[in-house]
Amino acid sequence: MDLTLVVPDEAGVAPSVPPGISWESQPRLRDATGEYVLAVARGQQLHSHLFEKLWSRRKEAEVVLGSRYLPGGGTDLSALASLATRFANRALRRALRLPCHDLTSGVRLYERRALQELADEVLDRSPSLELVVRLYNLGFKLREAPYRDRGDRGLGDVLREAAAAFRELPRLAKLRRSSDAADIDDSVFVSSPPWRRRRVGERLRTIVSFLEVDVPVLDVGCGSSRLIQSLARGTGLDRERKKLRFLRGRARHLVRGGLPRLPFRDGSFPQVVCSDVGPSTSYLPELRRVLTSRGTLVLAPGAARPSEADARAELQRNGFAVDDVRKIRGGELILRAVRV
Repeated sequence: MDLTLVVPDEAGVAPSVPPGISWESQPRLRDATGEYVLAVARGQQLHSHLFEKLWSRRKEAEVVLGSRYLPGGGTDLSALASLATRFANRALRRALRLPCHDLTSGVRLYERRALQELADEVLDRSPSLELVVRLYNLGFKLREAPYRDRGDRGLGDVLREAAAAFRELPRLAKLRRSSDAADIDDSVFVSSPPWRRRRVGERLRTIVSFLEVDVPVLDVGCGSSRLIQSLARGTGLDRERKKLRFLRGRARHLVRGGLPRLPFRDGSFPQVVCSDVGPSTSYLPELRRVLTSRGTLVLAPGAARPSEADARAELQRNGFAVDDVRKIRGGELILRAVRV
């Protein structure tokens, strides 16, 4: 395997890599050619034991950050500088909803395949938190490995680093909350207003209550929502690669695709869920095709908001018999029907 080391200068950096791995030094991320890219910010020191910790986690995530806040990590900074760094990272983690404790880490191992999905102007800001935000928005995984910060930075240096991160924060927070984020469907369960959290929670519980436990189910247009994550034998189908990336390790089976033509044989599933995929009624023949005889369809039209009478009539016209209808907060309908 090849490794590219990206450093502002090579002072204080003494990489020690296992046998069989070649490495080269480059000044910019965009110039990296190795399969993996190790970026070390100015003022950081890279030691062999730190490299080994980062390297050992490379198969778990596309981005591995050195963290001072994991067991085995730490810092040689002054007490005030260490305290300032800890509070800054806690605030950044909360504001950006990222699963890492050390977002100002100056040591990061990237899989170059992930970096290739970013624009050159973003890659030119390699010490920036923006890289981590954009990669997570694309569904790539983040992990941390413990390291001890032995840099010789003082309180002034730490405060300048924190100030630079907080200057970016309003823009990055907006980016994290955009509809382009891979975890947008998942995040509504924790970051949306209380009234919306209650509604999506009720919707999830209602859909699950309509399904048989431990029976295969296809979730059409699963997105990155918690529905597919809660199904023990669920198959999630979605067109967006980044949302399927986000679901890796969270859902049992994932397939890329979508309506109007589902990539499954006739009668493949005894249960199908179609939630917030509209106009869902126009896809009823295709949903019926992939259902087994007497299979169950759970339909949650969402924003389409048809009347109950219209929804029942449309289902009946397309070969379904409605056997239960419930209304949740805001008057949204959720229907369960059987293929006849």
